[in-house]
Amino acid sequence: MNELLLFLKRSQGRRIVLFGTGPTAAHHLSLLPFPTPAYAVDNDPARWGMRFEGLEVRSPEVLRNEAADGLHVVIACTAIEEVGAQLTAYGLRPGTEFSPSPFLERQPGAAFDQIGPLLVSCIGHQGGLYRVDPVTGDARLLVSGNFRGLARHPEGYLAVHEHDGFHLLDPDLEPIRSVATSQRLNLHGLAVDPDRGRVFVNETALDRIGIYDLHTLDRRGEILPPPDGTGGVDLRHINDVAIHDQSLWVSMFSYEGVWRDRNWRDGTVMRLPLDGAGPARIVHSGLRQPHSLLFADGKLLTCNSLECEVLEDGEPLVAFGGYTRGLAATRGVLIVGQSRIRRLARFPARLLALSLDCGLHLWDRESRATRFVPLPAEAVFAIVPLA
Repeated sequence: MNELLLFLKRSQGRRIVLFGTGPTAAHHLSLLPFPTPAYAVDNDPARWGMRFEGLEVRSPEVLRNEAADGLHVVIACTAIEEVGAQLTAYGLRPGTEFSPSPFLERQPGAAFDQIGPLLVSCIGHQGGLYRVDPVTGDARLLVSGNFRGLARHPEGYLAVHEHDGFHLLDPDLEPIRSVATSQRLNLHGLAVDPDRGRVFVNETALDRIGIYDLHTLDRRGEILPPPDGTGGVDLRHINDVAIHDQSLWVSMFSYEGVWRDRNWRDGTVMRLPLDGAGPARIVHSGLRQPHSLLFADGKLLTCNSLECEVLEDGEPLVAFGGYTRGLAATRGVLIVGQSRIRRLARFPARLLALSLDCGLHLWDRESRATRFVPLPAEAVFAIVPLA
């Protein structure tokens, strides 16, 4: 229904042309007789000059002479991508001057071919920063090391190495500079706050969130999450951090500080004030090794890693057969990192198939299609779509 309403909105007041004269086009006309197309076009010269469902059939070349601002071409054939490229070459704009029929089922996986390259951080064996093309599967290692948090930065992209500190890359992924930390902090999640000139980094070794200057990357302060707010030792294992709605959102293995006791049911997502002052609120509890946080369409997505799933506002959204860590969304596709499972006994017995592969899952919510892009590393931590 949403596709139909969107189509009617886009085509309102425009001259409609039907692209295609086969069963798909006939199906479109049977379901949507109005608005009536002015004529039909087809790439088959044998059909030119004939009539289709009462419409004159012409060569698509006539579209070059149509006034684009008053035209809307309805793609009513299965070759959506090919015809879309053809109409784009004519100077027509997708979504405005042409669109697929709302009754045309999209080819499974078509959305994946529209995704641009990604920057992915990996840890463990063959860890590093990778530039990944999800269409071709090409994965190019840029910098070796145990890299975790990733974020866009006014100068390009900012990444944190587990113990070595910050690495700043320019928009072409060339290194700009590195800034070391004064001690081994087991740096994890990273969030950039350009409006206030700050960077938040989870200093997991000390159970705290460090605050750094956006440009110099000098340390300016810290936030100690409740309940005790003391820090100093890794008891809660703080993982990811995100900024949304004027707040910090933080994931951790344990709220009570018992993760080292192998208590995997105390995982928590907490909301904190950006300045560290004021009450904190537990958003989700009872999770099992929660990691990555992502806000998409106003909803909070969380990797509930030991359950091999992604939650949406605390409820299961999609599950895979491997350890989920790393989230991104682009062009309507959710990208979920998967790390190689090392300790199978820790996973719930009801999960009957556990993957030993490392890579990225592409998931199209609309069609439910998935595609897996393998990576040569051992574990994924974070994913950022390249601008």
